[in-house]
Amino acid sequence: MEHTLVPHLLSGDNRYAWEGYLDIGPLTLVYAGLAEANEPIMRGTLAWFRNGPTTRTHRKDADFTQPAILDHEMSSYEPCYSWNAFHSWQTGDRQHFLEGVYSLLAGAYSRQTYSVCEMRGGIAACVHWLPSVYLARLAVIDDQIEQNELHLLRLAPLAWFDANRPSRFEKIPTCYGPVNLVTKLADHGKTLEVQFAGRFHHRPAGSSCTSHPSPGSSRCG
Repeated sequence: MEHTLVPHLLSGDNRYAWEGYLDIGPLTLVYAGLAEANEPIMRGTLAWFRNGPTTRTHRKDADFTQPAILDHEMSSYEPCYSWNAFHSWQTGDRQHFLEGVYSLLAGAYSRQTYSVCEMRGGIAACVHWLPSVYLARLAVIDDQIEQNELHLLRLAPLAWFDANRPSRFEKIPTCYGPVNLVTKLADHGKTLEVQFAGRFHHRPAGSSCTSHPSPGSSRCG
């Protein structure tokens, strides 16, 4: 299958453009709101990082000068620039989205110092926690996927819910104001009970609760 890729640079010398092609390259366009993830050129560029030729020659013991790839949906160059997760978020690709979130939570933090981020053989930068936390929030309380609408539990995985104790998301900031969300599995895991309340400074035109990705139903209140 042939794919069309966004040029490395719009002008000038392209010889050194590969180093930042993933981190500061075309995948940023979806996050910036300048392109849609379903556009063919965006799908083709994302396929390059997931399955392109460089994924077969990538060495995990090499330095950062080799072309970046997606390793379990996380940038092999700098984890915080895994813009692909926003493509999966926009298209509702649950599998790739959650793979990226968990990879960032596990791979963008030092297991020794709990600082961020362990990469390039050392500890550098202090912003790598931002994408993982923000994406996890969007999985549960999403105020960005549709204008003037609030979506609950759109990409939340089953593992985030429990029958023995409620999962609480309290005073979560949204563009409409802070909201509280409490969820709990009931009926032996067949039903997800959802309680939701917001302190809106302006109320969204609509809100929705996505059906839970497990057998049974969701009951919102």
